[in-house]
Amino acid sequence: MELKKRFFVLAGLAVAVVVGGVLFASYYGDWLWFQNLGFSRVFLTEISAKTLTFLGAFLLFVLFAGLNIRYARKWGRPTRGVRVIHPQQPTSPLFSLFQGDHAGGAWAALVVVLATIMGLGASDSWLTFLKFFHASRFGIAEPIFGKDLGFYLFALPLYELLLEWFFFGLIITSIAVGISYYLDRAIGVIENRLFVAPRFKTHFQVLGGLFFLGFAVSYRLKLYGLLYSQSGVASGEPRNSSR
Repeated sequence: MELKKRFFVLAGLAVAVVVGGVLFASYYGDWLWFQNLGFSRVFLTEISAKTLTFLGAFLLFVLFAGLNIRYARKWGRPTRGVRVIHPQQPTSPLFSLFQGDHAGGAWAALVVVLATIMGLGASDSWLTFLKFFHASRFGIAEPIFGKDLGFYLFALPLYELLLEWFFFGLIITSIAVGISYYLDRAIGVIENRLFVAPRFKTHFQVLGGLFFLGFAVSYRLKLYGLLYSQSGVASGEPRNSSR
């Protein structure tokens, strides 16, 4: 068991070194190019914005998903191992990995991998974050909602991006939480009847409430989008239009 643990640690370190080397080679070449053109400050701004965006999204997802999975494992403990698997039915590798002696480490590794994906996805929109934090007012308010035009150019794109990220992260977290409850046998079929533990219902009611909250915010943002919509009887002004 100790040898197996060391193998996974060394494999993780090897992957980290390879990925780090590829990223360094890529960004170092860009750095030399920008420096040669005299735009090294622009490159540093981009790198810092990407890094901060990645770290922010990474930490937010780790906190949200980690807490949900932690409570799922805590609330699934009463049913864990209650219903014995049939002796002739083989134990799935998924069950052995996430319910064995190293289950905590396996779930933590899964959260880190998913958080990395979420962070990388958010870092691709670093320019949207920069526009928001360095926004300026135009001094011209549209007549429907009374918002300054800068809101539609700098703030609204970020709100839409954050909402999309929120929905994606919520879906991934819900799937992970559902798998945790399933492995803990808090949900399943017993004697041709569906069994659902009360804690499972409560947890997914909370997650469902977050979904509906996100939909409410989405419809609110869509109201602003009507001002530059290109569909319908009357179309609004395109967001990127210029006179």
